[in-house]
This record gives sequence, structure tokens and C-alpha cells, in this order.
Amino acid sequence: MAFHYRATKISLALAAGLALVAALPAAGQSAAELRRENERLRARVTDLEQQLQSLTEQIARLQQQLTAAATAGGTTVPPFTPDPISIDESKPDASPRALLATLTESYRSTLDGVEMGEPGDPTRVAFVRQLNRWIARVNREHKMPIEWHVRHLGSIVPVGRGYLLRMQAVDPKTGATLGDPFDGILSRSVRSRLQQLSQRGLLEDVLVLRGTLVPRVMFNEDRLTEGPFNNPPIIAPMAEFGFTVNVTTLLPPRDEDEPARRSGAAATPAAGGDGP
Repeated sequence: MAFHYRATKISLALAAGLALVAALPAAGQSAAELRRENERLRARVTDLEQQLQSLTEQIARLQQQLTAAATAGGTTVPPFTPDPISIDESKPDASPRALLATLTESYRSTLDGVEMGEPGDPTRVAFVRQLNRWIARVNREHKMPIEWHVRHLGSIVPVGRGYLLRMQAVDPKTGATLGDPFDGILSRSVRSRLQQLSQRGLLEDVLVLRGTLVPRVMFNEDRLTEGPFNNPPIIAPMAEFGFTVNVTTLLPPRDEDEPARRSGAAATPAAGGDGP
């Protein structure tokens, strides 16, 4: 079953992430570099744990449906019903997965039917040139302001002059996830505001993110298929999906958004170290 297969992949990735965390002290890095790398890896492990839990719950629901159908003597299994969505995901700024869908369609309309050729031949050179023009264009055209409801995952990690916080976009009414987790880039003032909210007990599981979406579609000539983990997600052969968000504000939602706050039980960013 597809869910079992994906859960197995996530379990393997989780084990690999834990092994990397354990192996870090042997890498010869400075203490500060080790600490930052540990935080990044732990955030990834948290993502995988949450995905594994979600898939496990979906498998359990499907197994219950199968058992109920068999007990009732039915010959059909009720279809799996995805979480309801209240937003319009036909717009690329609606969610991470809406952006991915838009970019996938753009690739198809631009490059479907164009011969990729083989490495080193003129056809491949021409294809790569056209693909890189497309990548530059979509990265430029889809840089845009966004307003998303997000769950914060893990701790704030200092990176350069700013900070990173792992987040996941959710539906503002139903709390359904709207794509894979992503990194938000925080300024010192945004980070301080989150710390103040946490200290006052006002930090919600779901926050309203306002900022600038920065697409980071990348060229990778060696990536022709999803592979076992599809990480980063692939748009099409040689084109990998990615983005960051430059965070302007990250605040609790308004009172009318209460349903999203109550849905799910996301972990609050760690209070120790650089967490809010």
C-alpha cells in the first residue's frame, strides 16, 4: 500500500537523521557550528516524526475501513477522504503546494515535449540552456508577498545575521497541512517578539505569517526522478522545488481564526537556547 511504503521511507530517513546527529562530534567542527548543525538536523527529525505520525494515523483509519467493510460483507472500500480545504489553492501564493502545482504546470507548458538528449550531446546542452532560462524566470516572477497560517516546528536556529524557524502552512479554518515544512528567515525583532509571546504564555500553536515568498527552484542534472525520498521535491527532470520566506511578522491569529488554533497538537518551539 502507498501509505505503508511512504511511512517506511520516512522511518528510514528518520533513522538516518538520528545517526547524523549522533555522528556530528566527529566532524571536526567548532562548538558553535556543531550546535547550529545539531539544531538543523533535529528540526528535520521533528518534521519526519510528524509526517510518520500522520501517515500512521491514516493507515490506521484505512485499516478500520477495510475491517468494517469485510465485517459488513461489503465488496467495496470507502475512498480515503482528504482533509477539507477552505482556501483557493488555484493561486500560487495560497500555500506551498499551490506554488509547487503552479510551477509544475509552468514547466509542462514550457518544456514538455522538448527533447532532453543525452549528457554531452548538443540536444542536452540546448535543453539545459532552456531549462535554466525557465528556472531564472519562475524564481523571479513568483517572488511575492504572502499571508499564511503556519504551525511552528522545533527551535529557532541562528544562521548568519538572522534566524531560521521551521514552519508548516495549514488551512486557517480546518488546520489541514498545505505542503511540506519550510524555513522562515526571521529578523532579530521578529525573534524577540516570539520570545516575548512565549514568556507571557501567548504563543499559539498556529500563527499568522506575513512575509515575502522567495522561490528557489534549482537545476540538478543528476535528478531525473523522485528517488526514494523525493527530498527536495522534484518539479520535473532536473528541476528541484524549494523556497524560503523572509518573515515580516509572525503573530497569533485573530479571534475569528480560533478553529485553526485548536486543530492539531503541534509542539511549541523549545524555550531553551535560541527558541522563542
